[in-house]
Amino acid sequence: MFKVYCSVSDHTNALACGRKLLAIHQECSDTVQEGMLSLALAQICQRQSMYAEAKDLYERAIPLMRTTGKRREEAITYGGLGNLFEYAGEYVKAKQYYEKALAISKETDNRKGEATYYGNLGTVFSYLSESAKAKEYHEKALAINIEIGDRKGEATGYGNLGTVFRALGEYIKAKEFYQKALAISIEISHRALEKAQYGNLGNVFYSLGEYVKAKEFYEKELAISIEMGDREGEAKGYGNLGTVIQYIGEHVKAKGYHEKALAISIEIGDRTNEATSYGNLGIVFRSLGLIYQG
Repeated sequence: MFKVYCSVSDHTNALACGRKLLAIHQECSDTVQEGMLSLALAQICQRQSMYAEAKDLYERAIPLMRTTGKRREEAITYGGLGNLFEYAGEYVKAKQYYEKALAISKETDNRKGEATYYGNLGTVFSYLSESAKAKEYHEKALAINIEIGDRKGEATGYGNLGTVFRALGEYIKAKEFYQKALAISIEISHRALEKAQYGNLGNVFYSLGEYVKAKEFYEKELAISIEMGDREGEAKGYGNLGTVIQYIGEHVKAKGYHEKALAISIEIGDRTNEATSYGNLGIVFRSLGLIYQG
């Protein structure tokens, strides 16, 4: 039943069955299955934003993986904890767990895992403002993905390097990497990655003051968000378009886009983007010489 619920992405029933099954494995001292199931449940909880339970399950899984010699699964467990701490903004802790996952991946000759954790560490180093290390680790991840023929990983690597160069203000280099990432994303028909690169390129052209080009890329990003039913991405896309159109001088259109971003943010309960949208509308109304009554 647990496997069936997982296969149809029925997370509520999968968790209910999985918890009962976990108790039985623990009662029977079946450490192999207890460890594997703890990991599976942790991943489901993480996808469902149940972060406290996910953390408990990952931590429960670690000694079980060690006892049973499940080294690759132990690496995945460390990586999962790294993801949780990265999401929580605890980047030093995230770095420690990613380093453990990377070490095991090297030891077990898991090249895909190695690429993944080099990439994760590159992202964490960016958050820690260690740009040189971020660049080094993303380059290592990219090299491995090229070596093993992982085109999605390759596109992600180019995108990550683009982000490093954009943070350094090297917009031309960032643009080149984003364009490479975009080309591969289109080639492999990966719409989510394609959308991300349109947004990244929009950001680069916005930083370069090329607002018409930025608008074109933001429009493409928004279209894919709508196609995918990504409401958070849709709100972000409308906000980006509102901001860039404001710079072009089309204040009334900018107002319309920011109002759409605000409505979606309220609908989905995204308080951060809601606050941003209110701020953006305030700027638009000031430009129009009006007082915002929202």
